[in-house]
Amino acid sequence: MTTLGTTPAAPAPQSVADAASTRPHLRYLPGLDGLRALAVMAVMVYHADPDWLPGGFLGVEVFFVLSGYLITLLLLVEFDHNGRIDLGRFWLRRAKRLLPALFVLLFLVLVVTAAFRAEALGRLRGDLIAGLTYVSNWYQIWTAQGYAAAGEFAPLRHLWSLAVEEQFYLVWPLVMIVLLRNRSSWSPALVAAWLTTIALLITIGVGLLHHAGRIGECAVTPDAYWSLGERCLPIADALYLSTITRAGGLLLGAALAFLWRPDALARGPIRRHGLMLDVIGLMGLVTLGVLAWRLHFVTPDGADDVLFRGGFWFTDIATLVVIAAIAHPTARLGRVLGLQPLRWIGTRSYGLYLFHWPIYQLIRRVAGNKLSLEQFAIAMVLTVFVTELSYRFVEQPIRTGEWRYWMRRIWHQDEPTARLVLGSATVVCLIVGGLSVYRLQAAEAGPTAIEAGLADGEQDTVSIDELLAGSAGADVAVRQQRGPTTVAATPTTSPSTPTTTTVPPPAAEREPVVAPVVTEAPDVAAPAATAPATVAPTTPASTAPATTPATTQATTPATTPTTAPPTTAAAPVEEAPPPEPSPTRVSQLAIGDSVMLGAAGVLAGRGWAVNAEVSRQMIDTVPLMQRLDDGGVFGDIVVIHLGTNGPISATSLDGVLAPVADVPRVVLVTVFADRNWAASNNDLIRSRAGGNVVVVDWAALAPQCPGDCFEDDAIHLRPDGRRYYADLIGAAAA
Repeated sequence: MTTLGTTPAAPAPQSVADAASTRPHLRYLPGLDGLRALAVMAVMVYHADPDWLPGGFLGVEVFFVLSGYLITLLLLVEFDHNGRIDLGRFWLRRAKRLLPALFVLLFLVLVVTAAFRAEALGRLRGDLIAGLTYVSNWYQIWTAQGYAAAGEFAPLRHLWSLAVEEQFYLVWPLVMIVLLRNRSSWSPALVAAWLTTIALLITIGVGLLHHAGRIGECAVTPDAYWSLGERCLPIADALYLSTITRAGGLLLGAALAFLWRPDALARGPIRRHGLMLDVIGLMGLVTLGVLAWRLHFVTPDGADDVLFRGGFWFTDIATLVVIAAIAHPTARLGRVLGLQPLRWIGTRSYGLYLFHWPIYQLIRRVAGNKLSLEQFAIAMVLTVFVTELSYRFVEQPIRTGEWRYWMRRIWHQDEPTARLVLGSATVVCLIVGGLSVYRLQAAEAGPTAIEAGLADGEQDTVSIDELLAGSAGADVAVRQQRGPTTVAATPTTSPSTPTTTTVPPPAAEREPVVAPVVTEAPDVAAPAATAPATVAPTTPASTAPATTPATTQATTPATTPTTAPPTTAAAPVEEAPPPEPSPTRVSQLAIGDSVMLGAAGVLAGRGWAVNAEVSRQMIDTVPLMQRLDDGGVFGDIVVIHLGTNGPISATSLDGVLAPVADVPRVVLVTVFADRNWAASNNDLIRSRAGGNVVVVDWAALAPQCPGDCFEDDAIHLRPDGRRYYADLIGAAAA
């Protein structure tokens, strides 16, 4: 987000202008502001909805290359001008450029969060301190709340990139001092070669450390994490956020500065090759566009292999050639990118980046939710408004020193109104800020509502080991007794309810190919103290012998086959009892991901054994289903709700269904989530309706949920939604 001396400053008082005239400066290159504009717009579009521009986050990488180039140019110019680098003055200029807007952002985020999202204050405290000290990237790595983490109100998550740049600003001038003091021992080409080599080694290292494959929970995909004590740190987040692994773009920008100084270009023979630079620069822009359109950060299949194995490098090279064309004195690309609309956005790119993310968060409530076009338009209006206020009345006055002139005018004018307004505003800010800080330090950093709901649900689940050990039935009984009976509403069948909500007849009497998709919510009767009746196990007609006894409802008398010997019919009281069920057999089993996990308490209270895990995917469940089948766990009804966390293949879905082919009733539940794979998953799930499979179309039924049903991510369930979800499953299984 650096602008350095390339941005034209607002007019300043004469004394300030005189002081500034003694400083080294760079020739203003308006095309660089245009490049900044394109980069920040790409980032803002990506943050609104990654589907709109999957690689829009590469705009940050463009900023890194720009920062490396301009910072190094500025230090070289200062050394040439003064024979030394004044570290204090350099860092002071950086502070005056970056800190005022950052302080405004942190103050506004703190006050707004304390006023409207008080439940998030405890978790904000760490982000606020990390943002203030420019270590947000390391803090996010340590807390495993990285760039793609969803489901949490995180208004300061974007500060990670500013932390990377600020750490570079602290270290790089020291490196430059060492280099420039020994200038006779190296040439610019040699330094550029060394910097390029280091950047290439970083790229190779990132590629080697990158984990290719899905990223689930640490216990499911341990190879996707680094373990540090009891912490699991996602490798993708560590490689994406750390200063070391993202230094490649900064170093390549610095390398270009040693070879491509605008003033030297104007005097050298290269000045005659402007057209060639325009062509190369245009190719660089097209390359950046293609990369932004094609690359991703993390997908359900894992972190993008191309991105971490050369994608950043190609982005850096493309950015370098665009900068080279912009800095060339006779190339026209810089003039095109320097047109007024792009230049206006570029000069405010720092503020746009700072303020857009928290405004997005206020609108969508939690990270991970996509903005609609209407929400995006509103967010842009608010972002531009706040950015312009900050630019005109905070950033530029402090950067140029004009604020001192303003204060003197206000203090010495005869009319006291301005002093009263300024004093009152200062007092109000101090009071509001003080109260917000007090609430911040007193707030507890507890779990989010989603995390708390999932933690509660975990207490009502049974593990795979418990299912195989045969202890699940006892656990379910305990949970039924412990759970409040007022929660367990028993669904009843309304006239319009599909026939799937009634108890199915034995397999021999059922139509083998008819299995409707439940798309209408059942009527729900008053809460009942008893759990819904379970379906009796049956054997498919094609495989069951005629003499095999069928287990029925307790109220249904047993009948004697007409082919049986008369002695058996004459002594029904001595009829052989049904075979003993497997000790591991579970009559009602529900298997799912975090959506089901949130409702585990309600389901367990109604007699279900629930095995659900966060981030579970269909492909992970295939071997689990086979283990359960081998262990004789499957009983009368099995409910499967998967597909929220990634795309489903036909192979994995059929692999899950194969072990339950002989289960009398299998209930598949579709996906309700604003994810780009949800529609294809649901089509695939609906296509498996038939035989013993019933599909509950949660995607269609979820919007009909009465009451306050969903958390802010519009995926996980609140109490009303949990009851409604359990009602639908119970109705389909009845």
